[in-house]
Amino acid sequence: VLRQIANQVSIDILLEALDQVHPALQYPIIKALNKLHQDPSLHIDEKRIHTSLIHEAQTCYEMQTIRQLSWVVSPSTQFLIRSLSDKQHRSLELMFRLMGLLYPPQDIQKAYEGIISRYVSLRASAVEFLDNLLHHTINRYLFPVLDQMSVEDTIDKGRDLFGYRLESTDQTLSLRIQGCDIRLKTCEIAAITGNEPDSVLTAIRQAMHTGAPLVRETTAMMLARLAHAGTQGL
Repeated sequence: VLRQIANQVSIDILLEALDQVHPALQYPIIKALNKLHQDPSLHIDEKRIHTSLIHEAQTCYEMQTIRQLSWVVSPSTQFLIRSLSDKQHRSLELMFRLMGLLYPPQDIQKAYEGIISRYVSLRASAVEFLDNLLHHTINRYLFPVLDQMSVEDTIDKGRDLFGYRLESTDQTLSLRIQGCDIRLKTCEIAAITGNEPDSVLTAIRQAMHTGAPLVRETTAMMLARLAHAGTQGL
């Protein structure tokens, strides 16, 4: 609806919601902003876009870090790893859609195609182009992700920039189960083995009170399985 109302109020409302909505709504919000931004009389607050870009960069760093932890190999953890990879790729795409609000969309589209290309020369050209294009305020946060440095260097850079420490799967599960990404939260709950510390199990029980039916159902099944396993052990 807001996309069809081409005025500044629509843009301001969408920008205000961008970092407060469920992740699944970010994509249509950015598409709406892209359409409204075609009107040269309407203004996009660059600082808000910079904030969202930095947030997506942080997500990319975190997903990369979590994927590299030593997960117990099982069908559920393999599905979780794929979900983490998908979220990382979605954050990268969102970053470029956000950049399209600040710079010529055609140039950003070509840069995105270069970054995701399997050809080294195209990726290198895209990285050089973006390095010269991006404002210094956001370049330091985005460039390590775009440059696709080694996994270890990327993780270290993310820690330096954002100060987070995710050192174990237990710590990660306890933190991420409290997140707002329904799909990822469901996958993380399904990856529980029952050997996690109390902090993880407490986070799972709290997830029973979430408003998302899929999370509640997955949590109920997981707790029932753990209870059954405990009874069998006795």
